[in-house]
Amino acid sequence: MLKTKTYIVLICLCGSLSFVFAQTAQTFPFLGRVKAKDINVRVDSTVGSPVICQAEEGDRLEVVAELYDWYKIRLPKYAPAYINKELVGLVDANTAKVTKDRANVRLMPGENSPIIGIAAQGEAVNILEFRRDWYKIRPAQNSFGWINKKFVEKSFLPVLSQENPKLEQKIIPEGRALEEAIVIEGILRPYGRVFRRQATHKIIDSNKKVYLLKGNTVLLNSLSRLKVKVSGRIISPPKAKYPLIEVDKIEVLN
Repeated sequence: MLKTKTYIVLICLCGSLSFVFAQTAQTFPFLGRVKAKDINVRVDSTVGSPVICQAEEGDRLEVVAELYDWYKIRLPKYAPAYINKELVGLVDANTAKVTKDRANVRLMPGENSPIIGIAAQGEAVNILEFRRDWYKIRPAQNSFGWINKKFVEKSFLPVLSQENPKLEQKIIPEGRALEEAIVIEGILRPYGRVFRRQATHKIIDSNKKVYLLKGNTVLLNSLSRLKVKVSGRIISPPKAKYPLIEVDKIEVLN
């Protein structure tokens, strides 16, 4: 009888521990909020690692992983980042496209500077300034740093999934087409030039649905026939044959 009771206690204890571990297990990614001033974001998960930038109190950062007392975060747009000009081709004064299989994104303009990210071939990057043989850019999508997790609390705002983007609608003046935020992935193709036509390109998604695009023609031409992700706003009338998207952002997908 005593043996049976012991088994019961052990089973209950194991069940309780499993419940606790399940409750405390962290799900990634999530949005973290910085809860102190001037917090260092570092290249690696050690206090001696080089500092990339400082996060301010209230900043919201995407946390993608955890290692001991550290969170791995996607670098915020204000973090410094550099890419060698030999690894990219200029699209226009503010945009370049990666021309190599993998391009290292570095903390400073130099081959000995720490690597803080990787840009894939075909990925578009935003140029901020030119320094010698390097472009200062906004951090590429796969650019990461580390922050001590005691300075970060989980935010109630979710990280939006790329597979299920949130759509938002705006109230706009009467007489204008309804503008709706949208994110589409598909193959980018030229649409052809027709007098008074706003769209110069189209994107065809995995369901063969066609969307017309209005945006930077030079950039769209450079990415033609690649698989891309387009973020923008639908500006066409509801009964238009094809939705017309005004492009806010475009990324090349692998």
